[in-house]
Amino acid sequence: MISENEKNIMALELLKLTDDYFKCPFPEIKTLIYSDIEFLKKIIY
Repeated sequence: MISENEKNIMALELLKLTDDYFKCPFPEIKTLIYSDIEFLKKIIY
């Protein structure tokens, strides 16, 4: 079980990754970022 504090830290990382996703011009890198986003969402929610 992960603590509320750990969830908050992961949520901040998720925001950063989302920002990186929309700024990135390269489709192949966007795919990698998106998979990280999906992975974090599974852990947090």
